[in-house]
Parts: sequence; C-alpha cells; structure tokens
Amino acid sequence: MKQRLTQETRELTGEESSMAEDQRTEKSLVFDSVEAMIRHDAANTVVPPDLKNRVMRSVAREPGENTSKPWWKRWMPF
Repeated sequence: MKQRLTQETRELTGEESSMAEDQRTEKSLVFDSVEAMIRHDAANTVVPPDLKNRVMRSVAREPGENTSKPWWKRWMPF
C-alpha cells in the first residue's frame, strides 16, 4: 500500500511539474533589448492614481531647466 501511494505521488508530481513547465513556456516572452522589456512593462502596468498625482506634483516643484545662470556661477559669484 505504501509503495503504491509513493508511486502515485511521484506520478502526480511529474504531471504537475510538466504542467508548470508548459505554463511557463506559454507565458515567457523574449525581448530584443532591455528597453523593449521596459516599454512592454510600462504599456502593461497600471499606475495607481495616487502615485501618479504625487509624482506629477513632485515634478512640478522642480526648478525649470532654463535657469538664468549655470550652477557653478550661482555657487561662485565673481
């Protein structure tokens, strides 16, 4: 009885692992570059509205790129 149970368990484990391998190969994607992977992820990921709003507010508080003087002239006035 114990040997039969062990054999059935091995068979079930083998079936489960082959099913897991099949599922993994179906869902696997291959990308040409890291940038393509990031683009795919960005297109398929929904950003929570609270996070999006917080990031947009943070970006709006950043100083503009066109400042009147370069940073080194602001730090070392001559």
